[in-house]
Amino acid sequence: MRLALQITGFILLPVAALLGYTAAQLPYATVMGPGPGFFPLWLCGLLALLAIIMIAQATFGWSPPLPADFFPERSGYLRIIAAIAGLLGIAAGMSQLGFPITAFVFYLVLLTVFGRRNPIEIVVLAAIGSFGVYYLFTKLLSQPLPPGLFSW
Repeated sequence: MRLALQITGFILLPVAALLGYTAAQLPYATVMGPGPGFFPLWLCGLLALLAIIMIAQATFGWSPPLPADFFPERSGYLRIIAAIAGLLGIAAGMSQLGFPITAFVFYLVLLTVFGRRNPIEIVVLAAIGSFGVYYLFTKLLSQPLPPGLFSW
């Protein structure tokens, strides 16, 4: 377990540095308050701090051995692949289909893959997660999301 935690920490450090560098390019503050770079910069700093703590604990502290079920079974790997493929599908389809339809299909697939069996429940949760979030962001928060095929 010690080596796994050290590797994870050493992977997260450059990720935090790269994202922090990108966030530092955004304005940190505006005349109205925190700018678009404020939150991501602090999150990157927190990520770097937690990665350093993880490395220190794994190196100098006691580390239990890996549990027997540390690595997932075959179905776990298939779920991981389905989630990554879904995220890539969202990235590919968002500009053409728009947020509501792309997110709806994404939720339908993931809820089915991750074990929901009631079709009514799947459709209702997918509709709330896609169309509800779209309405919340576009109408209530006035934040644009890609409408795609339909201009809702």
